[in-house]
Amino acid sequence: MRDQSQIVDLFNGMGLSEVALRLEERAIVRSIRDQANRVVNCDASNIRKSVHAARRQLKVAAFLMEKGCIDELSSELMELISLRLANPSVSLKELGCNLAVPVTKSTVTYRWKKLTAIAESQGFSLE
Repeated sequence: MRDQSQIVDLFNGMGLSEVALRLEERAIVRSIRDQANRVVNCDASNIRKSVHAARRQLKVAAFLMEKGCIDELSSELMELISLRLANPSVSLKELGCNLAVPVTKSTVTYRWKKLTAIAESQGFSLE
């Protein structure tokens, strides 16, 4: 027998209900621990991705400032750069909420892609 419920039924049928309860308890604890590990791993991965994106954005902003391209940008893009420089660790959603005219995370992502394309046209490379 490989199925836990069959093993528990066997123990109960043999009058070993305490053993069956301990077996079920261990299975529940193992399941909860596995679920907690999955949640922690997912959170850690999301944090790593956010930090990586923020670093990339800071490099783009620094490059554009160094090249003197900032003055040629729209006010929305300039504000986004300023906000990222002032808040290097906030998420894209938080950046969007903190703009003078709040925008969605999707809009912030679009604007960073636009800034990255401008930087790349000026010779920027992440490598």
